[in-house]
Amino acid sequence: MIRRRTRQRKNQAFEQINITPFTDVLLVLLIIFMIAGSSLVPTGLELRGLAAEGVSVEDASSESVIVWLTVDGDSRVEKDGANLSPDQLSTLPRSTLITLMIAPQTRAEVAVREYDRWIGLGFSRISWGPPAESH
Repeated sequence: MIRRRTRQRKNQAFEQINITPFTDVLLVLLIIFMIAGSSLVPTGLELRGLAAEGVSVEDASSESVIVWLTVDGDSRVEKDGANLSPDQLSTLPRSTLITLMIAPQTRAEVAVREYDRWIGLGFSRISWGPPAESH
């Protein structure tokens, strides 16, 4: 009889431990860390620099090209004030500075797509110009 009571007391003590709140806290922490971890992933867009407001087309050096990007996503490439054709782009040295001049109402996706296009062409020096109306 004494053994039976001892065994019942041990079982009762174990039955009173409730791990549900502990499990809930662990799941909440897991969700918090998953959300925080996903926000630390780099976006893939690396801004090399933003041209100053005072920089104009006339200030561009001979080793730079200005790309005018419109709201619709159309682009026009200028070097020394003259428009370049797609055939002439292939002759540019890959060290050429590309300045993306973006129209004020251009969506970010359009600008990023244009940036990716120049990266895909092999250019590594890309800067963002201030929003300006293309001419």
